[in-house]
Amino acid sequence: MSPLIAATTLTQERIVATFCPIDQTVKRTTREPTAMFAVVTRIKVNEGSIPKLAALFEATNHDLVARHDDWLGAWFTANHETSEITVIAHWAKAESYGVLRDSDEFKQTMSQFATKFAGPPVVSINEILVKM
Repeated sequence: MSPLIAATTLTQERIVATFCPIDQTVKRTTREPTAMFAVVTRIKVNEGSIPKLAALFEATNHDLVARHDDWLGAWFTANHETSEITVIAHWAKAESYGVLRDSDEFKQTMSQFATKFAGPPVVSINEILVKM
């Protein structure tokens, strides 16, 4: 039996693992990349409120995005020295974030966060050009 190599392909739907003999040529297929977007939100927050905001994000975000198929994931990050949080949300389509942002559910959820904000959120929508 010849040794096997594994090639893993990641698609939006699933991960596909392919095994073939090591001496067999692996044919690669290419396709046009699918545009993806990072919605980056930076917020100066009240000193000492980062742990409470992280817990609130963890408690509310899943239900908030559950019905949005284009939502791919998020990172809640914090700079404790500057009392600033940054949320990086990964979306398949930029306009899908707009649908969420304009919803009553989003506005109600954000009102829970706003009591801990020391300034207004700064939001930018960025196309992801390279993902490694």
